[in-house]
Amino acid sequence: MGRNVRVGPKDEIDIIALDREENVLVFAEVKARSKDDKVFRPELNAGSVKKEKLRRSARTWIAEHEYDGGYRIDLICVANGKVSEHVRELPWE
Repeated sequence: MGRNVRVGPKDEIDIIALDREENVLVFAEVKARSKDDKVFRPELNAGSVKKEKLRRSARTWIAEHEYDGGYRIDLICVANGKVSEHVRELPWE
């Protein structure tokens, strides 16, 4: 459905996609690192402030598009150019 989707004056959703198996929209945050480092993992940049900002952006998008279906919010971690983890459904803990 879209990448780097602007929502409101200052927010952005990295990916909006349709999960055809579950028939829900997926709002995804992507965190990336150039190297695969066990200590400095991509998900470390997905703190509580970022999580709340993504929730707010998803709610805004839903309202703007009058979407009334199901949705979820995911975190996609990329390390060394490959998906290292895909966390489905917030919270990301």
